[in-house]
Amino acid sequence: MKIIVAFKKKFLCLILSAATAGGLFLCGCKGSEEDKDSSLIETGGAVREAVAQPVIPDVTVRANDEKYVSSQCRPGDIIKCVINTDNKDEDAVCTITTKINEGKTETRTEKPGDEYIVAAPDKPCFFKIMITVRSKGQKRELRLFHFTVSEKTGKPFREKNSRLSADYVCVGKSGLEIIPEFEGGTPPYRYTVNVRDRKGNTEKKADSSEADILSFAQDTSPGIYKVLLKAYDSEGRQAEKELKFTAVAALPLKSIYQYSDPELPTGCEATALASCLNYYGYRVTKNEIADKYLDKQEFTEKNGVLIGGDPELVFAGDPKSLNAYGCFAPCLRSAAENYFRSIGSQSFGEIIRPETPQELYSYLEKGQPVIIWSTYFLYECYPTDTWVTKEGKKITWLYNEHCYVLTGMSTNKKHVFVVDPMQDTDKLTRYDSSLFLKRYRELGGHAMVINKR
Repeated sequence: MKIIVAFKKKFLCLILSAATAGGLFLCGCKGSEEDKDSSLIETGGAVREAVAQPVIPDVTVRANDEKYVSSQCRPGDIIKCVINTDNKDEDAVCTITTKINEGKTETRTEKPGDEYIVAAPDKPCFFKIMITVRSKGQKRELRLFHFTVSEKTGKPFREKNSRLSADYVCVGKSGLEIIPEFEGGTPPYRYTVNVRDRKGNTEKKADSSEADILSFAQDTSPGIYKVLLKAYDSEGRQAEKELKFTAVAALPLKSIYQYSDPELPTGCEATALASCLNYYGYRVTKNEIADKYLDKQEFTEKNGVLIGGDPELVFAGDPKSLNAYGCFAPCLRSAAENYFRSIGSQSFGEIIRPETPQELYSYLEKGQPVIIWSTYFLYECYPTDTWVTKEGKKITWLYNEHCYVLTGMSTNKKHVFVVDPMQDTDKLTRYDSSLFLKRYRELGGHAMVINKR
């Protein structure tokens, strides 16, 4: 389950949340400009009308005939709700809504003054009772009660290995996920998330009654952020973990995963090109690049000699196969131009030879992501298989070859940020720029950009 948290300013809605000792939460909606004389104010822990005489519900909630003073009950407990109003109003209507975890919701409507019986679920869960009172469509009072339904246990509750899906994210991109991992206690767990900048200012909050993954839209400014993840078991015990990520001012290029169905096991080059073309607004998939526009040559054998293509000119093998190799910048530029010709575009691919981080950065300053060859995780490359082309040229393949899209760089130019086709997420991968360029040169110094026309 994903809880998406994207906070935007809204002037029409005001949410007041104040927890009393009984776990009571109060919410209200601000009126329109015409109704400003009837705006809501907080008085003595209750939300009241400022002008008109309201229908103020006196809500009593009891579990097993014990007045509700905590958020704890056992499976099958009988919960009684008694709602009275300050005045006699025949038009008043009460709506009682119950919700288990984040799943099925049940609602019923009653008149004030009656006793409403709600049975707690028969297994551990988080349980909500929401009571709304309306009169003549003008007055509204909402009471929200949270219960945790559980059997008492003595199991310890602690954080195990909670983590973020990325240490570095692009400003303005969504997809950062918090992956909580706690153990012990009594499941299900409830999570809260608080994201703060380096000055301690709260950026985002999330509260989930049941979640496997918490995620939020990353629309913060560049900087380092702390994420305080708290978990509560169904007996209210707490454990927490502080995490950290960095928001980077990088080009907002969406990652494409080369192993998404239909996968390209050896197609990092076609995938990188598709990501780059998508950034410029061209709608083309990684498999369309691989099938229609990428020149390829399969291997044959003659007199015990393996014959294949020159990766400068064609893809050696088939990117849909595990038993293939790859290609370099001249071949991928041809694939880009094959695509542009097919749609009648004047755009074109350009081979570049950057030697320093500053030269790479100059393209990013112009808004151009750079398709660049380096190695898997910057491992050393070394010679492996060999073959000859039909023209007799000997090819020796360098193991660990990989293709990335460069989208960002640190201000001191000591680190580069790349989108990796092997990563199934929009996260950025950070590498030391000196080592990244060293591996780039060891593979022959291959890079290219797209010039849109």
